[in-house]
Amino acid sequence: MKKTKAFVLRVIGIFLSLLILTASLVYVIDPFYLYHKPWFGFEPYLDEAVYQTAGAAKNFDYDSVILGSSMVENFNIAKFDELFGWDTIKLAYSAALMDDYSAILSQVFSTHQVKNLIFPIDNYTMIAKATDSYVPRPEYLYDENRLNDVSYLLNYDVIQRSIQVITNKINNTEPKYETSYFWNRSDFSTATVMHSYLYERTTTAWNDEESDFLVANALENVAVLGSYIEQYPDTKFYVFFPPYNVMFWDYKILMGHKDATLEMNQRIIEYFLQFDNVEIYYFMDKEDLVTDLDYYVDRGHYSPEINDYIMESIANKKHLVTKDNYQQIPQKMNEILDAYDFETVIQLWSNP
Repeated sequence: MKKTKAFVLRVIGIFLSLLILTASLVYVIDPFYLYHKPWFGFEPYLDEAVYQTAGAAKNFDYDSVILGSSMVENFNIAKFDELFGWDTIKLAYSAALMDDYSAILSQVFSTHQVKNLIFPIDNYTMIAKATDSYVPRPEYLYDENRLNDVSYLLNYDVIQRSIQVITNKINNTEPKYETSYFWNRSDFSTATVMHSYLYERTTTAWNDEESDFLVANALENVAVLGSYIEQYPDTKFYVFFPPYNVMFWDYKILMGHKDATLEMNQRIIEYFLQFDNVEIYYFMDKEDLVTDLDYYVDRGHYSPEINDYIMESIANKKHLVTKDNYQQIPQKMNEILDAYDFETVIQLWSNP
């Protein structure tokens, strides 16, 4: 009986020791940065937005933030820092919605004095409900409740990730922080865009009620960001409208949705124009970009060259929207779209 009891206690002791050892490994490596930035010379790297963004926002060193969807993934923070003189973190979160961004902004502003923040005005974000999120968030990575950290410290995927971090260090194959989320692809081309777009092209019409709903949702979304703009007047916010290409607008036209989208954008601009600590940049009317599909892989996602152009434009205040020029935007957009021969391009690629 005593031997059995001793054996059971020994097994329990070994089991608990393994748990402690495993949890300690995860704590020290901390691949999702829940507790600290990388120790012992490990290279920081971000590639799991849902799981890493909150921790990086809380624990990394920075004074400026690039926050946004895939529209910001190809920004190179080393170039940003050199051009602007900032200490930048890129918190890219592909397909994020406003509730996701709000959770990240809460981490950012509760832990850092932020001088600058760059944020894209994504169409899909603006038309969603402000309370929607991309996917259910693992709240144990976002909250301050240490009791639920067992979901992190003893998580099989996190353990695997910790081992991979160590393996990369040993093999000298650590990815570089400044290119976190950077796209390693070479298929930016008109052919890639058209093959992707023609698959999803539709002629379904929207009704007036749905169009009105878009503007209402957009105003609720920008109000969420506006709450941070008001609360942190010493932070400079740079919001930009990404240069979706003309096939984005073809889709909107077919949906009976073009005018509502232009109106929505105007209302968003009017909202941000009320703030002294906001600069607005509009790239949708950069005709030589949005009509050159070789910069894209679909109707929205663009190459690093366009990210560089956006960065340099903000630095030089090109495409800056003001109270004096914003009312000209819909006219210019309509001129670009009216001049573009959608029918010929669609027919050409529909019958290669």
